[in-house]
Amino acid sequence: MSADELLFGKANGDQDEDLRLQFEAISRFNDDEKNVVRSVLEGLLLTHEARRWSAGVAAAKENTG
Repeated sequence: MSADELLFGKANGDQDEDLRLQFEAISRFNDDEKNVVRSVLEGLLLTHEARRWSAGVAAAKENTG
């Protein structure tokens, strides 16, 4: 399984072209700029997962009572 599949749920060949181009542009950033992008992306991914988890907990509570 690729990192793309883990992060985006898609195989690399199916990845949205705009996103691919953005990551390509980011690859030319200096190390400090790349670290900022990594931090922002990690924050977005954590927020997304927290919302998914929270929705799952809420759904489970509805189903149990």
